[in-house]
Amino acid sequence: MTHLMRNSIRKRLTITFIGLSILPVLLLGGFLLWQNLEMQLQEAEEMQAKLTKMAAHELQTHIHGLESLLISFTRITRVMEAERKQQRLMISKLLFSANDKYRRDIFHEIVLLDNRGRELAHVSRDRVVADAELGDRSKAEEFAKPSKGREVHYSPVFFDERTGEPRMNLGVPIVDVRSAQVKGVLVAAINLKFMIEVLEDLKIGETGIAYVVAEDGRVVVHPNLSVVLRGTYLKRAERSGIHNGIQGTKSLLAYDTMRVGGQEFRIVTELPIAEAGKYAARSLVAILIFLAATLAGAIAVGVALVRQIISPLESLSGIAKAIGKGDYSQSVTIERDDEIGALSKAFGVMTSRLIETINTLKRQMAELRQADERITQQHDLLKNVMNSLTHPFYVIDAMRHTIVMANTAAHFGELTEQTKCYKMTHHRDSPCEGDDHPCTIREVTNNRRPVVLEHYHHNSTEKPKYYEVYGYPIFDGQGNVAQVIEYTLDITNKKKLEKQFLQAQKMEAVGQLAGGIAHDFNNLLSAIIGYSEMALEELAPNHPAREKIRTINNAGEKAATLTRQLLAFSRKQILELKAVSLNSIVENMTKLLHRVIGEDIHLEINLNPSLENVKADAGQIEQVLMNLAVNARDAMPDGGRLIIETENVELDEEYAKAREGVAPGSYAMLSVTDTGMGMSRDVLENIFEPFFTTKGEKGTGLGLSTIYGIVKQHDGSIGVYSEPNVGTTFKIYIPSTGEAGEDAAPGEFEIRLTGSETILVVDDEPSIRKLIVSTLQPLGFNLLEAGDGVEALESSRSVKGTIDLLITDIIMPEMNGIELAGIIRKERPDILVIYTSGYTNSTILKQEIFDDRTSFLQKPISPKRLMAKLKTVLG
Repeated sequence: MTHLMRNSIRKRLTITFIGLSILPVLLLGGFLLWQNLEMQLQEAEEMQAKLTKMAAHELQTHIHGLESLLISFTRITRVMEAERKQQRLMISKLLFSANDKYRRDIFHEIVLLDNRGRELAHVSRDRVVADAELGDRSKAEEFAKPSKGREVHYSPVFFDERTGEPRMNLGVPIVDVRSAQVKGVLVAAINLKFMIEVLEDLKIGETGIAYVVAEDGRVVVHPNLSVVLRGTYLKRAERSGIHNGIQGTKSLLAYDTMRVGGQEFRIVTELPIAEAGKYAARSLVAILIFLAATLAGAIAVGVALVRQIISPLESLSGIAKAIGKGDYSQSVTIERDDEIGALSKAFGVMTSRLIETINTLKRQMAELRQADERITQQHDLLKNVMNSLTHPFYVIDAMRHTIVMANTAAHFGELTEQTKCYKMTHHRDSPCEGDDHPCTIREVTNNRRPVVLEHYHHNSTEKPKYYEVYGYPIFDGQGNVAQVIEYTLDITNKKKLEKQFLQAQKMEAVGQLAGGIAHDFNNLLSAIIGYSEMALEELAPNHPAREKIRTINNAGEKAATLTRQLLAFSRKQILELKAVSLNSIVENMTKLLHRVIGEDIHLEINLNPSLENVKADAGQIEQVLMNLAVNARDAMPDGGRLIIETENVELDEEYAKAREGVAPGSYAMLSVTDTGMGMSRDVLENIFEPFFTTKGEKGTGLGLSTIYGIVKQHDGSIGVYSEPNVGTTFKIYIPSTGEAGEDAAPGEFEIRLTGSETILVVDDEPSIRKLIVSTLQPLGFNLLEAGDGVEALESSRSVKGTIDLLITDIIMPEMNGIELAGIIRKERPDILVIYTSGYTNSTILKQEIFDDRTSFLQKPISPKRLMAKLKTVLG
């Protein structure tokens, strides 16, 4: 029975396949229809090609007939030998005689030219050309080619400016039969309207058209003149066939060529494809009726067969839908012994198993939801931990170099799948490479362990900074580095402080060298300056050696100035710090500054009247101001403005952290601005370097380094801002003090000093002791000498009377001058002390050695400076 039922299903399927046999009928019908359409189009194309060829031949024959007409006229009439009036009459007859069926108004105008291109006669259909209007066409092609090449010339098609009608100039040479020389040229403007009449005589279906296209593709002759006037172009096709016509529709196009002179024109006939296939459309209707009837029968049979097969399947489908909606109470009730019955039983088994599977999936889904919740909580915890970090933290895909995760401190903004790390942080189009930009991902991947690198890179909101980058690998299941964690620390300030520290170390090393040299120089210069000054005092004004000695003295003074600069730069000089006002120092130097900068530079002084006092050595601040004024003058060779300002300022923690050796607090600011040539960034980085100069051989390179040393020795800070061709501003900050100042203008006085005081002179350099003794002995002072501290103590203790003044060098072996003075002052509390030195180490500089009974004299010592200091100390 089962076998029979299976056979019945097979029969029904067979009947269905018979129904499908109609498919070949449909294919055959389609093929016949296509064949019929192809034949109709081919016939139409062949007919159209014949018409096009006929039109091309007729148009070319007409044009050549006009050429023959003009040539015959030139050979028969001897027009060049006739008089002007006769010439005009002859070409007028020619113009108006060409009006038969094929040459109706064929010539628009005719012009007769002599052998130089001058117009002899000119007649036109639409105007009378007077003799005064006759022109020169010697440079026109319609004259040049016939006169030189003795050949007929056809011009390109042009259009009448008034009517828009297409025209073409035809130039025919007039040749003397006897001499074979060109006597003139006959030029006729052909009105191409006749082509329209020829083309309109063609019968190209009911809606087809014919037109002429020039070599460049432009339509030059068309029944509709507006098509020509708006500059319509036809894209050139390789051959005739179905193409887009100029009407914008699919059309059957046929081409043929017409050659006129050296030009090639295409005669185009265009028939819309709908009309070309209209006969095929009739056959199409018959075939479609046949096919529709066949299909209707097949569908009726198919529907009946499908209904028999699908009814039980629909029942199964309904049960499946109910189960899909959650109704598991449905059961399969189809009782059949055929394939559908077997399917029904299998469906029942499947349903039972499906219910079991669904219940299992529900349990697993519940477990997955719980796991997802735990993952979400862990992700949120990780995200919160990352965002709590104050430094940038991000994860990068090791293969694609894309940033897949970043905390808010990274300032990367919204991330996408295209956010490349090298694009974001280094503004590059490829991964980083080289020592300046080592790739963290490459280093971690190659080493397969954490690495630490230094980078100079960007984020989305800040300027480039230095970062210390910690890279950590994240491995996948195969042990490959899949992602890299980068944790970065901003070390920009650290790098800046390191640079400043290295600079300070370098300056300290150079300063030690410079200070040591200055010490030895000052001892030598004391003798040179001192004895040359004494010699000048002793020699008569007209003594022949006086100028030589003065030269020696001047050279010594210049050398002394250089050593003072070295000491200032090395910060090894002793400062006589007093509470002074920067305003008073600037005001006292105003006249001198005017003389230094010259008349071409305008000096502007803006002082804050409430400026706080500073603890400073006024002489050193004057040197700073003078050096800046000289530099400003050199920067403004053509004149400008020098602006000096003072102001009270507060330097905060941020400013102090960014600059080595600066403490936050209250400062008095001295600002010096010029409108000179300014400095580039490269120059600015080196201006405080010792011996760095932009003045060539004219500069020592110690001016600004001296200023830097003086400012730093005052616990101050100096900043500079400059732009090329704009100017430069120096700002000097010196800590302010609450002490009252003693501002006194420097004065000049004539030294006349005599005395009877007892003075103890101590110096380990014999020449300097001898100079001091030689200077003071003639003045009546009682002098005691000692070569070191021990000898000085013995000499002091051997004197029973009063010793009024101790003049001692600071740097001496065994016992320095400060230690010596301390011991003697304990034994002789009323003694006055003058310290001398050409160089002092940092340990001594830190000691508080000055009070109201001590003073300081900087080496090199000269008699005048020594007596000036004695006058100040002894009164």
